[in-house]
Amino acid sequence: MYLESNAQVPDELDKFLSDELPLDQRRKMLELFALAFRTAADKLVKYVSNDKDGQPAINFLREIRIFDPKRVCLLSHNRQDYAHVPGMSLVPQTEFDLYINTLAPQAVTVAGGLWSNKQVTVFWASVQDKLPNLCRIAKTYMLAVCNSADAERSNSLYNLILSDRRRSLSPDSLKALMFLYCNKYYNVA
Repeated sequence: MYLESNAQVPDELDKFLSDELPLDQRRKMLELFALAFRTAADKLVKYVSNDKDGQPAINFLREIRIFDPKRVCLLSHNRQDYAHVPGMSLVPQTEFDLYINTLAPQAVTVAGGLWSNKQVTVFWASVQDKLPNLCRIAKTYMLAVCNSADAERSNSLYNLILSDRRRSLSPDSLKALMFLYCNKYYNVA
């Protein structure tokens, strides 16, 4: 919404520009700002869309919310709507129905409105004998990270080389280490 609104109302950005700038230059800058906001908004919409060019994991991330008992009342009660969760098709319908209709609502009523990750983990440990298949899947995916920033950062070659303890590397040393890491990881001969 922030990106969309700033792309549509660039005139409000005029107050941040200096009055000493010529009017045509200020107008060009406002058009540039609007274009930047529009481009960012379009990229964000494309990234989170369900089409083939969007984020392929978005459906998975939406569907694993079913493993949080407090969200069961808000989500679909049809097991087929969770097809992007690996292994969900192997869960018997009776087991899924028991969770959706009885155990999850009962647990939320007993525990109250506030649920932490620890409480969700305790819930799944307590129903393991009644829901063995669903519990196995839930324990695997229920606390999945909803963005990839940490994963990308942790796999970055620069992050491997330029750690907090090695901040004083010279540019030449950094280039040499990058060369060695790239050849090691990508096996370039």
